[in-house]
Amino acid sequence: MSITRRKFLKLSLSAGMISVLPAPLLSKQASAALPTSNLSRTGVADSDYLHANPYVRLVQNVGCGGTRGYEGVDPSIIYWDIHCNFNPLYNRDHRLAIAGTVPNAKDTPIIEVHGWLKAAVGNDPNCGEDPADASFKLELDPRYLERQGINLGELIRVGNIYIAREEWSPEDDQEWSPRDDRYVAVAPPIIKVEIKSWHEGQLCDKCNCGPKPNPGWTVRPAEFATCDKHSGDCGSTGVRDQWWPWDPRYPSNTPQPYDSQRKLQAGDYLCVIGALVTDDPHWDTSPGRKAWGDRITKWGFQPKEHPYNPARWTEIHPPDHVHVLPPQERDETVRCVAMVARADLSFSETRKLDLKIKPPGDRPDPRAYVDYIEAIGGETTTGRIVRKNISRNSDHIHVIVWIKSDPLLAGGEADFKAIYRVFWRVYVPPPVCESAQTTIESARSQISELEDQLRDPNVVLTPQERKAIQDQIKLFRDIIRIAEKELRDNNCPP
Repeated sequence: MSITRRKFLKLSLSAGMISVLPAPLLSKQASAALPTSNLSRTGVADSDYLHANPYVRLVQNVGCGGTRGYEGVDPSIIYWDIHCNFNPLYNRDHRLAIAGTVPNAKDTPIIEVHGWLKAAVGNDPNCGEDPADASFKLELDPRYLERQGINLGELIRVGNIYIAREEWSPEDDQEWSPRDDRYVAVAPPIIKVEIKSWHEGQLCDKCNCGPKPNPGWTVRPAEFATCDKHSGDCGSTGVRDQWWPWDPRYPSNTPQPYDSQRKLQAGDYLCVIGALVTDDPHWDTSPGRKAWGDRITKWGFQPKEHPYNPARWTEIHPPDHVHVLPPQERDETVRCVAMVARADLSFSETRKLDLKIKPPGDRPDPRAYVDYIEAIGGETTTGRIVRKNISRNSDHIHVIVWIKSDPLLAGGEADFKAIYRVFWRVYVPPPVCESAQTTIESARSQISELEDQLRDPNVVLTPQERKAIQDQIKLFRDIIRIAEKELRDNNCPP
């Protein structure tokens, strides 16, 4: 698997080997400061600045419809440097450009995804961050991503799988074990979407550069007032009005006043467009994430901050558009798997997974059977898989994976990451099946009629006539054998 980041970093993952090419700190476009003189609380005067970039083409030609209900600058323009630090002594760029992303005016990769909202946004935003933020979790629709040429495996990293298993979606209706092993994780394909606010004197992410300009946002939900007085990452204190691009509890294209509008609800099928980034793996509470990512020999002396450390998870942070689309039923079950067997010079261990995955709903057709797609991630150390078996059953697939680390090699961990998509497939016989079956039925009918002639006491046959009928019966039986071989060769149903 190879991933290319526009103007940032290039990565090649092959058999666990990683090569990173240096990239410029910032493009000229990204380093240009956003002008503040044209911004006001009521909106943006310089519309050309907002629309003269490729990102607009994405917004105008996607399922989200290209409309919005909020005023001011897009959040991805204000917070284009989320989780990044461009100090020459630090220089970590955690924007993630993959196939399917396009740059906005600040050269930040923008992506569109569709999926199902896990839970509604509550009245308690995260006031401890600066700026305050509100977030939700989105289970991705793999069929949509597939149609757009977006690799689900690049969006769902090892960190996503562990955090989803541990915090975002701990309950699972699929049968798997061992659930008490924190080095094994099974979870749906979930990413976090994080909406940011703004206040006067706002600094950029990581507090390492000057104030963020006034974006012209006009929304202050009354229930979010607790965030007006807080101490954030940058040590800011005191009363500060927190302004939001839209009320995060509603779709971004919701017209005001909000009181009469429908809030986002769990299960809504959403279109989300925004900045694609990776976040700190926060592995202090996750042995699995730490075992994957805390490897100085592989990720350097600040392994958490390496852009391609798989323990980091992906986010849309911030989104520019959050729209509700017509309801969409799930037509496949997706489970992402991550497991790691630790190692050092003195010991190794074996990690095992036993997983059963059912497709959604009941069998839709008598001819339907369970089918699946397995995608092994490039993060996997394939040479340390000691057993892997997938069996297809009447209503599920059964996955068994064993991995074993090697104590004799430096960095001998055994890593396994895979995504399984399980669905019902209805068997439709090819035309040759129907033709061969028709031939068999016709030949059997002919044989039956000829045998009736031989048995009929009222029919007097000469020896020559009897032999001719017997030869015809033999011919039709040969035809049946040929047609039956056609059925077997084409895997036709019985």
